[in-house]
Amino acid sequence: YEYSLFSREPEDGLLPVLRELGIGLVSYSPLGRGLLTGSLDASGEFGATDFRRGHPRFAGQNYDHNLAVAGRVAEIAQGKGATPAQLAIAWVLAQGNDIVTIPGTKRRTYLEQNAAAADIVLTPEDLIELGRIKAGVVVGTETGRDLVEGTIERLLADESVTRKDVKREFASLTIGSGSAAIVLTHRKISRSGL
Repeated sequence: YEYSLFSREPEDGLLPVLRELGIGLVSYSPLGRGLLTGSLDASGEFGATDFRRGHPRFAGQNYDHNLAVAGRVAEIAQGKGATPAQLAIAWVLAQGNDIVTIPGTKRRTYLEQNAAAADIVLTPEDLIELGRIKAGVVVGTETGRDLVEGTIERLLADESVTRKDVKREFASLTIGSGSAAIVLTHRKISRSGL
């Protein structure tokens, strides 16, 4: 599931449900699809095959807003002697021991920098300051919701299903699924007595 300073949707219900069920979160794209690396500029130029060309986070006023926010992250990072990417990863890691993150990279140098983020200590003040960050529009998908709800409906229709079965299914569905759908279906499961 995407979780970063720029994509906070899991906090709106998914994380509490996962924690109640004892399931960890694997966070992808902790660098905001590149926005939190400090390497993008105002030109917004992306290659012809770069998916960000059509992503709302990288379009028009959203992009301008998000670059300004990324600039604030860079300022905070500089104050901590870290790169913006390291700070962004450290923030995700600071959200709980039940969250792991998988930043993507093509270069060994960045891999080493990303790994060093685990050594960055964020103070309560740092977390408050970073918690104020708000990004532009981030669009979700309906396919994740459909997948989760369909699976939960199937589980609820089977009287032999246990809470352990549901937990296993949730573990396999949470990556890439809509948090609203998971919260909604968790409520259905709770009402069913599982």
